[in-house]
Amino acid sequence: MNTPHLFKIGDKATHTIHTDSHAGYIVHVSPSGKTVTFARAEAKLLNGPNSGEADALTFSAGGFGGHTSGTQRWEVADKPMEGYRDKFTLRSNGRWKVSGGGTYTPGNTLSAGHHHHYDFNY
Repeated sequence: MNTPHLFKIGDKATHTIHTDSHAGYIVHVSPSGKTVTFARAEAKLLNGPNSGEADALTFSAGGFGGHTSGTQRWEVADKPMEGYRDKFTLRSNGRWKVSGGGTYTPGNTLSAGHHHHYDFNY
């Protein structure tokens, strides 16, 4: 098992929910360091299909509603949004999982650093 990342208030973090990732910040850490509160940050897609950017995402019909291709570029706010909060706990396997969720179930994990991604194809 790898040494788990221990967060401190103000750290950038990413909440991954299946195929989507939401950038945000740690706004509270318990005295033990094993429970943290995550606050999502506002994020703006800079190169959507209608953005006019040279690297704009492309959309084609098919699947559930269509397929979006390209590399997403997001601008993430430098502070958390008001209202959205989620609590995570450090598990015995070294992963941060949403409080109340299963240790080994996929999705609802927390990791260090900012990464924002929306799966338009799902």
